[in-house]
Amino acid sequence: MGTVFTEQHLVGASVADTRGCGCSCGAPQCPGDGVVEAFTNSGCTGTPSKTFDAGSACVVGYYNFSNPYFKYVQSKSSAAGNCDVDDAGPSGGVGVDSTTAMTLCCIP
Repeated sequence: MGTVFTEQHLVGASVADTRGCGCSCGAPQCPGDGVVEAFTNSGCTGTPSKTFDAGSACVVGYYNFSNPYFKYVQSKSSAAGNCDVDDAGPSGGVGVDSTTAMTLCCIP
């Protein structure tokens, strides 16, 4: 009886790496308790001519400014806003590239 080669090993010259990450960023959320200040100069310096709540609706023509310039003043709560993460987790894997793979049979 001849030699029996029963131990099989899959080998190849390269690997197939299909790993990935299903992470994405949700819609940005800005603080809503800041203010918008109106100025009559393009540098937005000095005393504002009007101050609006950041969440108030804009009404075209309601305020009569000559050369209006606006500056957003961020929330005093020091909240910089946030972006929720949608994490779908890791995907894929790593294995021997099937285009270069071969099975070697060995003696156990």
